[in-house]
Formats: sequence, C-alpha cells, structure tokens
Amino acid sequence: RDKRPEFILGIAIPDIAGNFSQHYNHNYRNIDLSFFEEPEKSLAEGIKQHYLVDAIFHNAPLFDEYCHNLKARIMQTGWHDKLPRLYFIVHVLFELILDAYLIHREPAIVNRYYQTIRSIDPEILKTHFSRFSTMDLFVSKIIANFIRFSNHEFLRLYTVDANLVIGLKKISQGHFEWQLNEKEEQEFAKLIQTFRIEESPRFHLVFD
Repeated sequence: RDKRPEFILGIAIPDIAGNFSQHYNHNYRNIDLSFFEEPEKSLAEGIKQHYLVDAIFHNAPLFDEYCHNLKARIMQTGWHDKLPRLYFIVHVLFELILDAYLIHREPAIVNRYYQTIRSIDPEILKTHFSRFSTMDLFVSKIIANFIRFSNHEFLRLYTVDANLVIGLKKISQGHFEWQLNEKEEQEFAKLIQTFRIEESPRFHLVFD
C-alpha cells in the first residue's frame, strides 16, 4: 500500500541480500530513523517493516496451521526424509505459495512491482549501507543481488508450480544438500499444486 519505491525495496532487502538478519540486529533494530533523509529513510523504514511483518506473520495461528498441513502432506510421501530441515522447507515453501497466490489473483502486480524496483538507482544501496562499517564487505553483494533480482524477474516464474520447487531448491542449497531426483521433484510440484488449489480459498485470511 505504501508506494515509495525505496520503501518497497527495503522490504525486499533482507531476502535479496541473504544472511541479512545479523546486520539487522547489529545496525537496524534500534536505529534512529530520523537520522536519515529521503530516500534513505524510506529504505531503512522498509527494512524495519520487513521484520515487523515477519514477527506478526510467523506468530499468526494461520501460519502455524498452514505449515502444519503442508508438512503433513510432505510426510506422506516416500521422499520426505530427503528433506532434512522440514520446518525450514515448509516455512519457505508456504511463503512462495502465497507469492504465487497473489500473482495468480492479480497478474499485473508483477509488472508494477518490477517497474517500481527498476526505478531505483542502485547507488542508494551503496550510499546507505556504506554508512555502517560492519557492512563494508557486504555492500557489493547487496548491489549485485539487487541487480540480479531486478533483471531476472524471478517472480514471473511463480505461476508454474514446478518453478516453486526450483526456487525452493535454490534457497535450500544454501542450507543443506538437495537430494530429490527429477521424478520426486515432479511429485513435489503436484503436491504443491494440490495444496494451493485446495487451501487457497482461505489464503486471503492470512493477509487480513
């Protein structure tokens, strides 16, 4: 609902940057936002908003319910033991499924999102994060990931359930070795499709 481009980018930064939480805890948790002028202030507010919403979302009964249901479906497969961090898997996967739900419901949202993201000068990231000496080595990674994120438009792939498995695979590889074979990945995609179709009539309650 907030249309400020830098605010919208700030919300995405913790996911784009990777391992951002340690920097958030060190640099942002108690930051005085009045210290910044626009557009840096909007960027910092977006970053803080990400963690504020996460805290609400991850403690919501519906989040627990959907993760439990998704985990139960996975546990019924013959390959669930190949996913060693199952709570992590269902947590991330449910968020990807919600992304897909939003895109299925309103396809134009993707165009608006990337138009907004690409309207931002990447130099704002360098200017902002270079203020924190502990993040010096992190700045180039943030900028590189931002450019990759905006250029590749991964969200356009989320309308296909098989692509959610690919996305989950890429995210998981930073945490454990992915062991599912092609057939199992196809079964996983079918499981996601069934879950999304059967459960999506109530997804709007998550956002409410």
